[in-house]
Amino acid sequence: DEARTLTRLIRDLHEMSVTLIDSEAIDENEAVPEEVIRAFAAAGFLGLTIPRKYGGLELSATAYARFFAELSATDASLAVLVGVHCGLGSKAIVLFGNDAQKERYLPALARGDYLAAYALTEPETGSDAQNIVTRARRSADGSEWILNGRKLWIGNGHRAGVIATFAQTETTRRGETVLRPSAFLIRPDMPGFSVTGTVRKLGIRGSTQAALSYEDLRVPADHLLGTEGKGFSVAVHVLNGGRLTLAAGCTGGTRKILTGMTSFAESRIQFGKPIADFEITQRKLARTASDIYAADSMLGALAGLMGAGVADYSLEAACAKTFTSDMIWRAADEMMQVAGGRGFVKPYPYERMLRDARINR
Repeated sequence: DEARTLTRLIRDLHEMSVTLIDSEAIDENEAVPEEVIRAFAAAGFLGLTIPRKYGGLELSATAYARFFAELSATDASLAVLVGVHCGLGSKAIVLFGNDAQKERYLPALARGDYLAAYALTEPETGSDAQNIVTRARRSADGSEWILNGRKLWIGNGHRAGVIATFAQTETTRRGETVLRPSAFLIRPDMPGFSVTGTVRKLGIRGSTQAALSYEDLRVPADHLLGTEGKGFSVAVHVLNGGRLTLAAGCTGGTRKILTGMTSFAESRIQFGKPIADFEITQRKLARTASDIYAADSMLGALAGLMGAGVADYSLEAACAKTFTSDMIWRAADEMMQVAGGRGFVKPYPYERMLRDARINR
């Protein structure tokens, strides 16, 4: 059943890549057209990781990775939009939301009524999730949490309907009051929330990253996500799944680059024969092909661990992410080298491939 669903999803995606998705325009305009998002919602692309109980497709880790590889090969900006929605924002609710939170948000997210986002990074704090600066305190009557702080680089943050976010809360540990991260679900209609700006970027320009401000942001007490003081566990588990997504995307993107590099090398004639006949080009193709083979093996192992419910696969997730993000950058650079001057200029897509690939590292 899942294989049939996956076949249908990939077929729909390929049809859209011909009739609807214009990657050059997305890059030039620095925005994803609303009609593309609506088409993605109708096709089920926004419910990939959401349980069937709530209207989603509930794909396994393996199937999700397979689809995401195809999506990343189609357009990197669209992959970021879907990855943030399905693999981070929605996934946080799937993994740590209580029944009421799931009932409230997951059906709407699966339908694509609005997008999900995931707000961890801050101006002062990048990957150091334990030491975020944003603070949360209970209101006097205990009915709300009041958040103060800023978040940065938040994908989908300017248009999301629900955002999983993190703030330090006072917690008692061994008789002492200490600060520990907690996770919350917030919405843009909550008092004190604002989007303070978006950024222009080198690559993945169709995906918008926003800066968010929480000024006495009032969050209902029942919007605590998971357990108070256990937000670091939420962040780590969600990000480990996100690393599978990213590794799959890099692998799919590299496969597309290899196809383009091979086609160009076979058709480009220099010194009386295709440049594919020269050993220096063949080495580039062979190295890239063998890297993809290794990456596929790593993805299979990682998805298998996730599907088997292994408690800790963080090391494998980090290894796959690092290997594949280096791989796609190297492949994009080699593609530009093989294409020569055409690799550096528009309207050829090779310079965009290089710009899009850089973010993964």
